[in-house]
Amino acid sequence: MEHERRADELEKEAQRLEKEGDRVGRNIDSARGDWESKQQDQQVPGATRDPEVEYVEERAQEEEEALQADREAREDRPGSRAGGLWPILRPWHPTSDRSSSSSLAG
Repeated sequence: MEHERRADELEKEAQRLEKEGDRVGRNIDSARGDWESKQQDQQVPGATRDPEVEYVEERAQEEEEALQADREAREDRPGSRAGGLWPILRPWHPTSDRSSSSSLAG
């Protein structure tokens, strides 16, 4: 009997929380709609985006996308290793660079 009473309480609580969640969702939708309409109105101070800020953000996004595409192209290149860093990370051998060894001796 106790478990049935507890089950009923939990079911009522679940229904209450669902209704409350729906109410909060409606409030969020209403606030979002209000904010979006204010962003379109030039008379609302602070609601519209600064065109210069938008321009800078768009250029930064485009530059990041170009850098990412370049990274991916280097990684996909046949024979590339270590993300395109293989020429920098090639192993050193004492006979491969005679000019450095002569400067060390001198």
